[in-house]
Amino acid sequence: MRYEELLDEMAGSGALAPRWRPVFEKAPRRHFVPPQLWGQRDRRWRRIDQCRHPARWYSLVHSDESVVTQLDGGDRGGPGRVTACGIQPSTVARQLAHLGLRPGMRVLEIGTGWTTALLCEMTGDHNVTSVETNQQTLDIHRALLDARGYRPEILRADGLREAAGRAPFDRILVTCALRDVPWALIGRSGPGGLISLPFRSCGLITLTVADDCQSAAGTFHSPAFFPWAYGHRPAGHLSIADGERPRTSTAAVDPVLLTGSHGARAYVGLVKSPLRMEEIVREELFEQGTVDHVRLHDAEASRAVVFSMAPHVVYQWGPHSLWDEVEEALDRWRKHGSPGLPDLGLEITRTGLRAVNHRAPGDSWPLSVPAVPAASPRPRASSRSTRGQALRTSRRG
Repeated sequence: MRYEELLDEMAGSGALAPRWRPVFEKAPRRHFVPPQLWGQRDRRWRRIDQCRHPARWYSLVHSDESVVTQLDGGDRGGPGRVTACGIQPSTVARQLAHLGLRPGMRVLEIGTGWTTALLCEMTGDHNVTSVETNQQTLDIHRALLDARGYRPEILRADGLREAAGRAPFDRILVTCALRDVPWALIGRSGPGGLISLPFRSCGLITLTVADDCQSAAGTFHSPAFFPWAYGHRPAGHLSIADGERPRTSTAAVDPVLLTGSHGARAYVGLVKSPLRMEEIVREELFEQGTVDHVRLHDAEASRAVVFSMAPHVVYQWGPHSLWDEVEEALDRWRKHGSPGLPDLGLEITRTGLRAVNHRAPGDSWPLSVPAVPAASPRPRASSRSTRGQALRTSRRG
């Protein structure tokens, strides 16, 4: 696919707003993606070099898919964890469209890359401050931006915790998934400012800051998969106790409801905040990447596997019966009107963060934030692809 065809496809689907198309045309994605990408093949990550594999590289860059640009923070010999990527272009377009950006507005971006160039085109280089935690990523993208004549302010800092740039900002754009919404983001925004961010596995949300800058609120608008922000990644797999046999049952709820409904998935993710869900795709047996089973785990070595095909066999280990808890959350979701993704939102004040179901008045609850986990161990090799929080890599191998 050519880049122009990708833009046509995005415009036809409604992802690319007409006012943003000229911006995307002036700053094509290929100019701001590193020459070395990563793709999965034969259960292993393999380099995709622009010079050595041009057809594969351009095919990825001109597709409506996320592309992996860094593993393990750039360190060699790590477990193969995605730590940086170029986000799916249609997701980038939707996030920008909901930001309500106009020329001359001052923008703070958390995470540097292609989106930085798009922001510069829309609002002017001198109005863009981009903050990046990883030095390798910062150096690569600074060079790519500089080569095309873009000169935004680029800083190395933890933009979620440290003061960076010339606050207050009219708009704040976060390009990494968060488990919590740091109050510092509201503190750097002006009255009526907008903050766009991906929250957990729920999707993209745009928060509007109150006129007194003492609160912010908004609703989710798009499903999305982003790499986790530094310090926000949930716990990885913990070992099951030796000799522990699974508790076997059959699911009372078809797991397709969880994987096929953005509203149901987000609701469960908000109610069961320590839970992490992965969809395991077995493409060699099913057409179009049909979900074979869902795997759940938490930070306390609880684990569950539920199969999507009847009779929906469930295996559960550890101190918590995770699938039973998911079914309870789905039952609550139904009883409160089966809200869709746009019905769900967040409210943040200095005292904490709450989830809100706007379809059912009174259905709101405080969100707990698990402690920052230790580094995850090396994942087990598998013949199946994992479509999880960060990326859907199953179609790249």
